[in-house]
Amino acid sequence: MIEIAERLKVLGDQTRLRIFRLLAEESLNVGELTSILGLAQPTISKHLRELKNSSLVEGVRNSNYSYYCVSFSHDDWWKILTQKLSESDDDMGDLARLREVLRQRKEKAEVPDRFIVPGQSWEAWSRSFHWLLPSLKVADLGCGDGIFTVEIARWAKQVYAIDCNAQFLKMARRQASGIKNIRFIKEDIQHLSLKARSVNLVVISHSLHYIKNPLKVLKEAYRIANSGGRILILDLLPHHEEWVIPQLNHIWLGLKPIQLSEWLQKAGFKKIELDTSFKHAPKPFRTLIATGIK
Repeated sequence: MIEIAERLKVLGDQTRLRIFRLLAEESLNVGELTSILGLAQPTISKHLRELKNSSLVEGVRNSNYSYYCVSFSHDDWWKILTQKLSESDDDMGDLARLREVLRQRKEKAEVPDRFIVPGQSWEAWSRSFHWLLPSLKVADLGCGDGIFTVEIARWAKQVYAIDCNAQFLKMARRQASGIKNIRFIKEDIQHLSLKARSVNLVVISHSLHYIKNPLKVLKEAYRIANSGGRILILDLLPHHEEWVIPQLNHIWLGLKPIQLSEWLQKAGFKKIELDTSFKHAPKPFRTLIATGIK
């Protein structure tokens, strides 16, 4: 009885229940769960550990990935629970996105072996920038859990990692343990304490859709950039996943390229370029890239 109560307690968290439901349908890796749920990878990994520690799910290594599935070593009561979850309404769109992830998985499996490059890594590519770029001072606005901040720090002279969320900054500091050229600042990215013309590059990765008035952030980015300094923005293209508003506190359902371009112009940036080539990527979440020069 105590064991059952502990497992039910673990499933009392909505995110863990969503993960459990998905894994009852199909074995998935962390990256696939991240794509479906729209949550940060460290968050997904944390919930998976809770589920594994309670013996609700188990992991199996397959090639370069660990795939997780529901453990069916329990009695019929747990099988009934997974069946009921499968039959419940897909009010957050998890099962719809699961079908899209499985479609993508099938397409990748059909790619001939000659397109597979052993050792290919975006992380290694990011680190190679150290040998190509000048020594830059970078402001990472809305740094979140610090995954990209750490990669920037590998080639930048100095990184100012700024976020208003204390919990995210705590996670970012753990990510950056031992790295000396990152300064963490807790403040609203609409009102920065950095001096004018103090950085060479401003990076805003997936933060503007949390801001009611993104133009304020872009004006601050312009203020702190030096003459010839650049801004680099990564964000979401428009989508219809309304669940991200109550669940993830998004304010914008993606950003229209023309709107972002207008904001950048109003902020003062010139030579604005936008890359919307990702608009043809599988839905629901597709990436928009924008740059500009002061």
